[in-house]
Amino acid sequence: MIGIPSSGIHSNGYSLVRKLFFSKTNSFSSDSRFVNTIMKPTRIYSKLFSMLKNNVHIKGVAHITGGGLVENIPRILPDGLGVELESNSWPVQKIFRTIQENSSLSSEEMFNIFNMGLGIVICVDKKNLTRLQRILAAKKEKHYIVGKVTNSSNFSII
Repeated sequence: MIGIPSSGIHSNGYSLVRKLFFSKTNSFSSDSRFVNTIMKPTRIYSKLFSMLKNNVHIKGVAHITGGGLVENIPRILPDGLGVELESNSWPVQKIFRTIQENSSLSSEEMFNIFNMGLGIVICVDKKNLTRLQRILAAKKEKHYIVGKVTNSSNFSII
């Protein structure tokens, strides 16, 4: 599984972020860097996906929206398959660390709500992994091997 970075929190979690950071007792609303970060437009991945699907056999693509990584990745898998996601395999953007540090959200809740820095996750067979990586590198597209599909129906974050 290959992860492509997100451009920020995208469209999921805005209500929670607003509640946590824009109350009368919070100074984040006056921090222009913070506001600019959360207001960064959502990246659109359609051109990238169109190019990839014409050049490598893709088994599935999960667009990480509401429900975070935990809900979106399993949706693209057939019954009986699961995911082992390696949480240290990509850089989690500062905005997500800021959200967690200033809230009572656990790591598990963060992965259930936010994209945690991954906008899409692409599933390919092992035999196509190197080809996909070469194509992404040639396009100067940041990407990370973020996990693997397993023969259990579990979703685990390690």
